[in-house]
Amino acid sequence: MGFRVASQLSTREHLKRTLKRACAYSTTRPFLYLALVNFIRVAQCGWNFFRATESVKRRTPCSLDCAEYVWVWVREEEELLSVSSLKAVKLFRMLSKLLTSKRTPGRATTVKVSRSVTVAGASVQSFIHEGSRYILRGDKFEAPLVPIGTTYSDFHRHKLGLSSAAALERYQYYGPNAIYYSPDSVPALIKNEFFTWFYLYQWVMYTVWLWFSYLFVAAAELCVVLSSAVASIVVTRSNQQSFLKVTDFHSEVQVRCSVLERHVCVNFACCEVLQDGKWASVSSTKLVPGDIVLVSTGLKLPCDLVLLAGSAICNESSLTGESMPLQKVQCPNEDVVYESVKYGNRYSLFAGTSVLQSSSDTEKPALGLVVSTGIHTSQGGLVSTIFQPRRLSLKYDEEFGLVACILFCYGCFVFVLAVIFQNWSGLGGNWVTKWAFGLFTISQVLTPLLPVALKVGQIRSSQRLKKAGVLTLDPSRIAICGKIKCFCFDKTGTLTMENLTFLGVQSREFYEGKTNGGSELFLPDSNKLNRKVIEALASCHSVAQMGTAYVGNELELQMFKSTGWVLTLQDKVSVVRDPSGKGALLVLRKFDFDYELQRMSVIVKNESNELFVFCKGSFEKIEKLCRQETLPMAYRETSERFAMNGAYVLSLAFKRLANEKDVVDLTRGQVERDLEFLGVMVFRNELKTDTIKAMRDLEKGGITPIMITGDHPNCAQYIAKACNIVKIGQLVILGQLEGAEVVWRCFGTEFEAHKHMTTGEVLQKCLGTRKSFSSETDFVLALSGSATLNALLEGGYLELLVFHIRIYARMPPDSKVCIVKAYRAAGLVVGMCGDGGNDCGALRAAHAGIAFGDAEASLVSPFTSTTKTISSVVALVKEGRAALHTSFGVYKFLVCYGQLFSMTKLFCFFYGVLLSLMGCIFADAVAVLTLGYTMTLGRPKSTLKGRRPTSSLLSLQTLVSVIGVIAINFLILLAVLWFVTHSKNFVPWPSSLATSQYWWFLSDNCKSTFILVVYFIKIYLAGEATALYLAFYLNLITSALIFSFGGQFRTFVLKNKGLVANWLALFILTVLLALLPPNAFTDVWHMASRPYNRPNTSHPIWRRFQREGGTPPPPMSFLLRLGLLLIIGIGLACLCLWQALFAGSIPYCLFYHPLNFIIILCRRPNCKTCFQKQQKKGLN
Repeated sequence: MGFRVASQLSTREHLKRTLKRACAYSTTRPFLYLALVNFIRVAQCGWNFFRATESVKRRTPCSLDCAEYVWVWVREEEELLSVSSLKAVKLFRMLSKLLTSKRTPGRATTVKVSRSVTVAGASVQSFIHEGSRYILRGDKFEAPLVPIGTTYSDFHRHKLGLSSAAALERYQYYGPNAIYYSPDSVPALIKNEFFTWFYLYQWVMYTVWLWFSYLFVAAAELCVVLSSAVASIVVTRSNQQSFLKVTDFHSEVQVRCSVLERHVCVNFACCEVLQDGKWASVSSTKLVPGDIVLVSTGLKLPCDLVLLAGSAICNESSLTGESMPLQKVQCPNEDVVYESVKYGNRYSLFAGTSVLQSSSDTEKPALGLVVSTGIHTSQGGLVSTIFQPRRLSLKYDEEFGLVACILFCYGCFVFVLAVIFQNWSGLGGNWVTKWAFGLFTISQVLTPLLPVALKVGQIRSSQRLKKAGVLTLDPSRIAICGKIKCFCFDKTGTLTMENLTFLGVQSREFYEGKTNGGSELFLPDSNKLNRKVIEALASCHSVAQMGTAYVGNELELQMFKSTGWVLTLQDKVSVVRDPSGKGALLVLRKFDFDYELQRMSVIVKNESNELFVFCKGSFEKIEKLCRQETLPMAYRETSERFAMNGAYVLSLAFKRLANEKDVVDLTRGQVERDLEFLGVMVFRNELKTDTIKAMRDLEKGGITPIMITGDHPNCAQYIAKACNIVKIGQLVILGQLEGAEVVWRCFGTEFEAHKHMTTGEVLQKCLGTRKSFSSETDFVLALSGSATLNALLEGGYLELLVFHIRIYARMPPDSKVCIVKAYRAAGLVVGMCGDGGNDCGALRAAHAGIAFGDAEASLVSPFTSTTKTISSVVALVKEGRAALHTSFGVYKFLVCYGQLFSMTKLFCFFYGVLLSLMGCIFADAVAVLTLGYTMTLGRPKSTLKGRRPTSSLLSLQTLVSVIGVIAINFLILLAVLWFVTHSKNFVPWPSSLATSQYWWFLSDNCKSTFILVVYFIKIYLAGEATALYLAFYLNLITSALIFSFGGQFRTFVLKNKGLVANWLALFILTVLLALLPPNAFTDVWHMASRPYNRPNTSHPIWRRFQREGGTPPPPMSFLLRLGLLLIIGIGLACLCLWQALFAGSIPYCLFYHPLNFIIILCRRPNCKTCFQKQQKKGLN
């Protein structure tokens, strides 16, 4: 009998079924082998998970001085970008910490201790961890530290360099001048990639699929997983190699040396080092703190130096993003504490930067003292942030574990139901096959692709941003940009043009006889400026000559070039000459610009050997330094009027010095006092062409722009009003520290300017405002000066006022960092945009910093804009919101896929049938993979809207969307099955005659199980599996379409041509399968249009059914299949309406706006707690 059945099949069909039968033949022994393999995998992953703790348990505890290994635990900085979390999430977090024994986030490892003996005979025990070397000191390991001094005078005591013995001893103590980093080997990368819980779960599921002859789908998804794993390994390897290039900075330098032991230059660039009074070439890896290095042109600095002699021009773009070359000069021999990031920046050369020009090329060599090496350098500090990154987590990162547990529990419940339904239906087979069917269901409820869903949108957005000129080293930050609530901006070079226009000078003579000043300005070539003003313009700057060009601050370049004077070097001293030959000035001493003091000054000598001090700075600071009788009556009024009109205003002053011998010994305070006023310089800094539009776009998107600048508050408020940060009609209230109290005054008329308010009165005014970060308020606040900021911070007022402050003026770099941290402390997701120079700290402190620069990537911020326009900020926010919305769309699609498949499987088990193999392949391998990919092709909307996408997997909006779609899918399946089972002449599938291990026969029932004959308007219907497949597949592909509805964050779904074409192809294919007459194409899907239950059938189960008295029914008719499509089509229309209406803007209006209205009504007047809660509303 079996031979005759086989003989009726084609040779190809016979071989295929024989192969399937051989592969799927269910025995207990192969299953146990498979279980053993998976158990080994579980054990291996468990070992990897607990290996740090186990490595400690396997070794004997001992004291540190005799330890061979040490266990190192590093606390991880983690920040959850959410104001509040659900109680269930908090409980899950607590249980996770209990199960993993992690009370605080951190990472642990075991490292080997190395021992060495110095030349002095001392024993040194050390270990290397995350690029740093640690030395045993007493009862703890510490970073090595050899004091070379803290002041500039201490540094000058080392100008002769180190002795050979001292250098060797320090080398043995410090170790090589290198960041200890080596890329992982390929086997280690493979182990780290595959031996994780995620891949364990995938391995278990896919091996079951393969064992159960689910070959095509398992092979397809295994290829996807393996391809993604290989891609991840390749990208990780590439990033590690790139990171190695960053850490491996070695350059050729010179050191004074008399011993050949340090002349080691194998595989590394050499350095010229000053040691024992002589120069010698030394490997840059052997540099130690205290060495004297010759700084030459073209040198890429291998360590941090302080210039003790000479000067240099450096390119620091690779470190800070600052594109303008910077001049470095020798440090003074003073008892002033050295601070590299503040006042000492002028004298510091940083590791990883390049020397464009050095005075070593001329008569005076540039000598640098090594102050830091390896990981302790400025570049090493940035690199260490990659070793120890700050983890930023959105709500979905925290909630994903809980969602996975919920889905797993649901999968286990479905697994139990699957086994029960198989027994209930009478389906034959042993426990192994039923267990495998249950695992199938779990794997599709909790699809292995689910964790990837929350990342795909960011990867696609990063590719689009790269084309738009926005580069990133960390694509995971893109989603964070979708939640930004406020964006901080530097002014000069960011909101305004990089170039300033020098309008001219209003000298002291112009004020004589005038009480209200004027607006006339004169350039040096107008012959209306006195000689001292022109000399001040020509000498009081930090401009340097590089070749035939001048480099320096743009403002000083414009000021110096306006004079027409020439800058040269004479006897190692800067000289500026009048091109007409009327005179020259030698710059004897220079006090560089200080952000706190807001001024700079120089001491010069003219050809008559007269000494003068020229000083320039902010007009309010110069006013305090000048003798009052030299200040015009209209000085402040005129200066403030220029600033109110958006001009950048600086003042000039001078005085005569008596004795040249005292110049070297004079302090800055002595030089910059009792000055005579010279005049006011005025510069114009215009807005960039796209700034106004960008600010309006951000406002429409519900993002509040904040200006943080070092300029005068008058100039800042003018620019703020010009670019729409402050709206027309809004009153600007300025807070300034006067004495010990912050006083608030209004910008406006003279009467308003004389009125003042206390901080308490301003706070009451803010408490009376119903909306936070709203443009509808009639006032905004501004702050001037770091002292004012610190006073509000210490008094605890800043956290209450921060939502109303739009302008921060006269802020140094450290204060910019404090401001960004204040907004973070208020529970806001903060962005920062700057030029990468003075804004480095603030860019790193923000959740999403974007630096303007020419480099491919910046270490100081996760994003770099090569276009240097504010429109790149808008593009970043758009892509962030689109990425978050896209990721959630793919996530919801995969969740609904699992739920839909599980419901379909349960119905199939209830009737003892299965979907056809090709149907499952087209669901798992074709629909899920292709639709999941094309869903990511949707572009962001062209305009920003006021709402931000949710970042919560358990938010009301997400749950309404997903649960509604699942419920509609369930009703569609019920309607289809009810329509089938209540049809006339319904013949159920004889599941009691089938065996589950021969699962391919279970799909042939869909060809002829039911008959319903309806005359005229009645329909013929046949096939549980056909009906279930049509409903399941059309619902599945339509779910991808509806979850791609653009809404407020993405373009209209029909503009996603890839997704629409993909959906149409699959939809038309499915409709053709349902409507075409029986043919070879429909046979692949086992459609019910061809009866397998025909008389004398070759199908063994139907043949047995007919022998026991079953009646062969006719096939499913065309009208019957058309009726099925009609029912399903109605359900698909309901899906679209639900997603477009009830899961879109309506729930937001219904659930969020009424809640806010009730909160406002119930809020107690002037309640601080309610005020803070109101300020944070809408952050999630």
